[in-house]
Amino acid sequence: MSALTLPNQPPIWPYLIPKPKSRNFLVGSTGSGKSTVGCTLLELYHWYYPSHPIYIIDPKERFFSEQSESPLIFPEGVKSTNHGRTEGVTVNARLLKRHNAFRYGDTIFLIQSYTEATELLDWVWKRHDVRRPTMLYFDESVDYIKGQWIHPYFERIVKMGREKGIGHFTINQRPVSVPPILLSESERLYIMRLGNDRDRERIYEVASVPDAKRFRTPLKRYICAMIE
Repeated sequence: MSALTLPNQPPIWPYLIPKPKSRNFLVGSTGSGKSTVGCTLLELYHWYYPSHPIYIIDPKERFFSEQSESPLIFPEGVKSTNHGRTEGVTVNARLLKRHNAFRYGDTIFLIQSYTEATELLDWVWKRHDVRRPTMLYFDESVDYIKGQWIHPYFERIVKMGREKGIGHFTINQRPVSVPPILLSESERLYIMRLGNDRDRERIYEVASVPDAKRFRTPLKRYICAMIE
């Protein structure tokens, strides 16, 4: 994706872009394209809502922060990453390193520390502005959801952020590790390839889509059934 192709996206994109103040989860196995799809949707969200503050929470340091005059979040385009800094993605954002440096404005911010990210969640909650929706982008939620334990700041944002004008877009490898209520209350579930039976079962339990039972079928068997 580049600046040349953004305005000419197919008509289906407006239906896929996260809405302001909405709750969204993108799930899929390793290598299914989660990061690339997530970055693309985030770029399109920014294109449609350029005045909305965006906070990218990236504890695995997959993004390189730089500030340029480009109107794009990813000035070099969206590309996949092998979860390493040497093959990371350049993001047009202000890197926030300290609590007293947190800011709110018409721009994109990058946070790459778990401790600072949790402080940010509380900071954004207390300084919300319903008139200017804020989007939080979690490149990976494993640090905030561990089994049945959910970080209280993260849970508060996911469950009640919409009322305060705070939306979230969260990427997670294992749907089974996300409490069902967080998935079922989300406006959108973006489902990539799922190679685990338990993950497919969890999506079957919470997804409000026609013929959701197909998610219970192993991928190879489902493809064979379609071919037959």
